[in-house]
Amino acid sequence: MGKTESLKQFLLFLGTDISGLNNLSLDFCIDKMINFYQNVRFQDCEFENDGDMIILEWGNYSWNNGLYSINITRQLIDGNLEDDNILQLKLSFLYNLNLDDANGSTDWCFNLATLDKFRKEIDDYLTKSIILKYKPQKVELILEQV
Repeated sequence: MGKTESLKQFLLFLGTDISGLNNLSLDFCIDKMINFYQNVRFQDCEFENDGDMIILEWGNYSWNNGLYSINITRQLIDGNLEDDNILQLKLSFLYNLNLDDANGSTDWCFNLATLDKFRKEIDDYLTKSIILKYKPQKVELILEQV
């Protein structure tokens, strides 16, 4: 399947449509995105050469109008690994909160060999954070060229 189908395929993987995203929990969606990364490959993305990776970002960012956000992103790059061939399937949970880790952080997973470590880092973050106590103001799923 082509990488432009990733949004549609991920929604099928979640078992919802765009309108149902606000009903899903952060930890459920993160788990689903990790499983999606683990089990679904895309044509023209050289998985072994960093053409398919997953990223978790959290904090207050200007691109979210200063709202605290947690984003889990599947980054897909065509085989030539050129910057203009990058697509990101980004699932964002936006909160009207000011948390201690507002400056943010990013964790990357470049391959399946490091997926367990990545999952543990996310679990550690969610265990230490109070974010799961709050309902997001908004949940977004977008596919964008970077």
